[in-house]
Amino acid sequence: MNDSSIGRRVAMAGVASLAWAVSPSRASAADFGQRVDALPGLWFGTEVPGAAGERRFVLQVVNVLSAQGGRARLVARWGLADHPWPEAAEALVTEQDEALRLALTPRGAGGRVTLQAQADGSLVGQVIATSGAAEGVRLARATVGEIHAWIVQNPPGGLRATAASALDLVYLSANDCGPCRGWEQQHLRAGAPRAELGWQALQFTMLKRVSFRNPVPAQDLPEPLRASTARWLDARGWRHFSGTPQWLLYVDQRLRLHGFGTNQFETLVAPGVRAVLAERGRG
Repeated sequence: MNDSSIGRRVAMAGVASLAWAVSPSRASAADFGQRVDALPGLWFGTEVPGAAGERRFVLQVVNVLSAQGGRARLVARWGLADHPWPEAAEALVTEQDEALRLALTPRGAGGRVTLQAQADGSLVGQVIATSGAAEGVRLARATVGEIHAWIVQNPPGGLRATAASALDLVYLSANDCGPCRGWEQQHLRAGAPRAELGWQALQFTMLKRVSFRNPVPAQDLPEPLRASTARWLDARGWRHFSGTPQWLLYVDQRLRLHGFGTNQFETLVAPGVRAVLAERGRG
């Protein structure tokens, strides 16, 4: 999945082993299979009330690879909601103890996540760093739209527009990108946003490559945006942007929001543009 969104660096990103457990004495093999089959989807949440700050995590159980003999293998992802989610990895489901439990070992930064299913359908547990520091977390079922709505209304570092803010929208396109052509026909006229979009307060820049396979490094962006973009890429371990279409939304030369693909334009980028324009209008 190429879901990308902006924010702080994921302290614990990636996916490794998942271990769900159900007591054999209380659940038949069929029941175990049904529980496993119910896991795929998005789980979204915050630390438990009273924790310092507020970070929202996303768990995506992508699918079930196999389930037999009280063991199952899954594909899953984990990370902060306002950070591009990591690539999929295999996960393990097992039967043990009497509670439905999840043990997630993220790749990369290390640490682990422990969760337990609650009667209300949520998952409650801890995110434990390699240092041993732990924070509570509660996850509930969610949609991509709900997650993107939270990202739009909770910019990283409180980065909100004022009446004096400079707003930039950079659009990454390519000559051989079909979705790009469709988006441009609908939203652009002579290479600029259509007047009816109401984007007059935005500085719009289109960077078009010959092919969507051509990378876009930070130094190819307008000069005032390069430094913050380079930092944003570096924080994610990226050397450049890959693929099209992509949108980069800046407030005062700082990257507030990033979207990839036309679906994310509708659920993340367009609402994000409306949010910064409204903030600028309120001063």
